[in-house]
Amino acid sequence: MAKIATSFVNRYKLTPQTSLPQLSTYVEELDNELSDGKSKEQARKARDQAKRRFQELGLSKEQADTLIPIRAPGRHVEERVPIKIIAQYIIKNDLSPEEINGIAYDLASSAPTTVAGNSRNENTLYY
Repeated sequence: MAKIATSFVNRYKLTPQTSLPQLSTYVEELDNELSDGKSKEQARKARDQAKRRFQELGLSKEQADTLIPIRAPGRHVEERVPIKIIAQYIIKNDLSPEEINGIAYDLASSAPTTVAGNSRNENTLYY
């Protein structure tokens, strides 16, 4: 929300000269303030409003994106390979359907949640 963004800029004396690494140290705290006690939709709207307000207060789009990333903090699992890279690997190496199924099974087996891992019993990709 605009009020939270304004108080954040004043509290930490953020300026257009504030470095991106320094801004990234505030991401989790800001996310907590913007989402505290709100539904997912309300939190999304609050993040959008705050991002606009940061830009109105003189921060660049890149700085606002650093403070309020698209992906919520703590949601990215570093050791997992992004799907885009896996897809490029499959296309580049012209893998067979069996090899693709093996990759899919491995991904499902390593899923962090039971919902994401429900496909682990499926050994067939549908085209």
